[in-house]
Amino acid sequence: MINRAKLVCIGFIQIISLAVLAEEIPFHFADGITLDLSYVKSSVQSKNWYVFLTGSTCKFHRADEFSRVLLSQDDELAFNYLIVNKVGTVAKSWPNDCEKSIFNDHFLRAERIERVIEVLKQFVPPDAEIILVGGSEGAYLAPEVAFNMNDSRIKAVIMLSGGTRNWFEEESARSLSNKEFLDKNILGNPDPKQFFLGWSYLTWNSFRELNTLQALKNLTIPVQMINGDMDHSVWMPGVLEDAYQLQLTNPNFKFHLLRGVGHGLGCVDKTICDSGANYSVVKSLRQNFVKKVLIR
Repeated sequence: MINRAKLVCIGFIQIISLAVLAEEIPFHFADGITLDLSYVKSSVQSKNWYVFLTGSTCKFHRADEFSRVLLSQDDELAFNYLIVNKVGTVAKSWPNDCEKSIFNDHFLRAERIERVIEVLKQFVPPDAEIILVGGSEGAYLAPEVAFNMNDSRIKAVIMLSGGTRNWFEEESARSLSNKEFLDKNILGNPDPKQFFLGWSYLTWNSFRELNTLQALKNLTIPVQMINGDMDHSVWMPGVLEDAYQLQLTNPNFKFHLLRGVGHGLGCVDKTICDSGANYSVVKSLRQNFVKKVLIR
């Protein structure tokens, strides 16, 4: 049985020393909650933004690290980088960047979507052109954020190692024992003090309401979805079925499946996957997609 909460998506975040360091900015919500953003301003004036939604781990992510994954010398565009971290992760060094009890209390699908939308409304300039990127859990949520917000500034969505089904459905499909446990113990029991596979029952019930697939069907902006065929964190049979149907019905949806690649888009089977080459492939896919969206 996989403890998905402990899967760290190291393929999304590669630590490197850059000349421009991220600015960590506390964002205060009306209900008294504070969320730490991480922001790198473009070296030249630019209205292009990458906004990244993080995965399910209780870890603070920094925009200067994330920008290395997306930045390249042959980019024709300059970008601002913003990471909307999660409530309960703070701008400190690991492992002191996680306030676990706060994180667990606020690890809720609807709340996460609402807070991301509020950040985008207030922090990102009105003339911005946004590429909304989600990794792992963030990839499930990015299409919903884009669809619910219905903001013309969001020009495209990129999903990295995400799924299309709600988490109850995914885990139930993995095994009969998982399904029986979910149905008997968790369904309708949002107990924040009991945990299954690393997440509270409260979180499980929240993510039972995921509408990723419906959002993907309804979005009219370009969407790029990149997965590895050896990703055991998302339910790949559902991803493959849904991606196939979406490509038939939605001309704005593009799907890429990488061989020998796991969760976080890192190489798993080194006999068919080279880490350096795979990194270049992911970058190339992203670059070509974004250039088509933003260069007119």
